[in-house]
Amino acid sequence: MTSNLEDENYDHFFKIIMMGDSCVGKSNLLSRYCHNKFTLEFNSTIGVEFVIKVQIWDASGHTKVRAITDAFYRSASGALLVYDVTRHITFVNTQRWLADLKNHTDNPNMVVTLVGNKIDVRQSVMVATEVGKSFAEKESLDFIETSALRATNVDKAFNELVNTIYRNLISKTRDMEAQETMALSRSVSISSGNNEPAHYKLKIEAFSLLSEAGIIKYESDVFEAGGYKWKLELYPKGNEKEYVSDHISVYLVICDTQSLARGWEVHVYFKILIYDHIRHNYLTIQGDDGKRTRFHEKKTRWGFRKLISLDSFKGSENGYLYGDSCEFGAEVFVVPKYAQKDQCLSMIKLPTAMNTHTWTIPKFSTLTDGPLYSEDFKAGQVKWKLSLYPKGTKAGKNTNLSIFLRPHDVGSDSDEWRVYAKFNIRLKIHGAERTHKNEEADHWFCKTADGWGFPCFMKLSDLHDSKNGFLFNDTLIVEAQILIVGILKNLV
Repeated sequence: MTSNLEDENYDHFFKIIMMGDSCVGKSNLLSRYCHNKFTLEFNSTIGVEFVIKVQIWDASGHTKVRAITDAFYRSASGALLVYDVTRHITFVNTQRWLADLKNHTDNPNMVVTLVGNKIDVRQSVMVATEVGKSFAEKESLDFIETSALRATNVDKAFNELVNTIYRNLISKTRDMEAQETMALSRSVSISSGNNEPAHYKLKIEAFSLLSEAGIIKYESDVFEAGGYKWKLELYPKGNEKEYVSDHISVYLVICDTQSLARGWEVHVYFKILIYDHIRHNYLTIQGDDGKRTRFHEKKTRWGFRKLISLDSFKGSENGYLYGDSCEFGAEVFVVPKYAQKDQCLSMIKLPTAMNTHTWTIPKFSTLTDGPLYSEDFKAGQVKWKLSLYPKGTKAGKNTNLSIFLRPHDVGSDSDEWRVYAKFNIRLKIHGAERTHKNEEADHWFCKTADGWGFPCFMKLSDLHDSKNGFLFNDTLIVEAQILIVGILKNLV
């Protein structure tokens, strides 16, 4: 691994982790793959080449070192979960590895591929292809079988994983950019005022000669505002590339961005102004309905493809074109990315493999009245705990078993956090196919109300009745399933 990734020449960086028991062949797969040429290039539909940097982390599968730190999982884009097709226990243990992934990952959209390795030893296969494929489908994982010894499907396993991550990223990025562009073009506020443009003014004499001279686009000189350099692009007869021919198109462009740090963003309020020679005021057009506009590496130009129709602009009664002269202006106010009260609500629907926690409680009959707490478990970027009152509390005191869910760590130092959860809590019946005792609820948790659940989950008489099967060898099994998580955080 390198320590100066920010200085290398690549467009995207993906961290891939390799998981699975010891001796399933993870290191051999990695060695086989890395001995080949390690250059991943992708061509977009517009012919621009993208270079992707991939960093692969290989974890030991030994039980003694399975207490892997969060650093292993942090910021990972994808994972290869490897088992040995000749050792059934390594396949069984993939469930435990998935649980570890659930409890440590900070990426709910991680792409995971289940890899059955050592298919070259056909005479010793203990896990059939159909079994591995069925498990992968159940857990929403991709699936492939490989042989590191014979280099079978090794490149395919890594490359398809990276391709899937890349396609997901590009799809998400394009959706976001399309939404941003459409929002700006739809949401325009128009007003008028007497104040002159605060940052730049462009006066054009003999406007009609621009078209006669064949000038499709005019670029203004660079001007400064808010510590950055900008220019205007003006299309006198509309931007034909955006299928405009009956309006004037005007855009604001950020300049000299090569000196900005990688991943830069500049957030602004900006306005385009047109001078009214008759009324001596300015028509002011502001995009995105007065909201902040985000300039970044892949979006350095924002504006109005249809700023004003040519008919309105040339109409003598409007005063914008007077004696074939006109005047445009720009105001650009750089603002923080978020205002003090801006918030973000992130809703996450958790996959089956990452939303369930099982809590085994031995020697149940010896427990006292006070609350018993489960170990932490992670679901939807939040760490949770269960609290259980063996002899009940509140409305269930001395009559019912009481169980509650509470967030233990929401990843915020603020006291104003709020977390939503839709969840199930169930008691499992030992060794039977009968229906477990199950209750479902949903709740908004916060600092002042951080626990929610069921004071009357089950009558104590039913719980201790041996015919019901909830207590076996004095052991109780509680299962919590977090279905949907919503996290509301302040952005500053």
